[in-house]
Amino acid sequence: MTRLRLLALLLATLTGATYLAAVPAVALADDPEPEVSDQVDPSTDPMHLRWDRLLGIELTGGADTPYGVIGAALLVQPVRFFRLDVGGGVSRDGARVAGGATLVLPQDHFALLIRIGFAGGPLTWEDGRETQVRRSWSFAAFLDTSLGLEYRFDEGVLLRLYAGVETTLNSSADACSAVTGTPETTCANPNGDHPARLFGGLSVGYMFDFYP
Repeated sequence: MTRLRLLALLLATLTGATYLAAVPAVALADDPEPEVSDQVDPSTDPMHLRWDRLLGIELTGGADTPYGVIGAALLVQPVRFFRLDVGGGVSRDGARVAGGATLVLPQDHFALLIRIGFAGGPLTWEDGRETQVRRSWSFAAFLDTSLGLEYRFDEGVLLRLYAGVETTLNSSADACSAVTGTPETTCANPNGDHPARLFGGLSVGYMFDFYP
């Protein structure tokens, strides 16, 4: 009788253990798999935080830049890859106004920039021929193109190095003089080639925490 009781107790124990092991497995099989989103939260995406900011300001300076020796600009970047700038500055010949459009190609903290712009302001130009000719414009229009490399901090601060070339659009000067001695003599023809020159500069700015 004792053996039968032990055998029954053993069978009951095995049956209970089997049931307890089977219940979690059935529950897991019935439950749907948890949904996992593969989308990145824009508020935590580093590229979004760095390169999608809408408005900014900058100070820029250098040698014969579109904004002159020193200037300031307002930056508007409606999409990550396209930026507009407009502002003014001071050149060696006087005040300047400038603006342009930039293709922005970002990668992590860095971006390659390709810019085309326009500027305007007074200009005095001297060529280097034997008979030195000095031409001056009260307002010369400029077309410029440049390449730049920008570093963007997570906080929105930007540093940019750039270089390019600008050329005047109006070749007819307001005044022209031929420096062959003293005093200067007036040029027979104030027209000539479109003056062009290389430029390079550095910009420091800040893009505000506004997003389109």
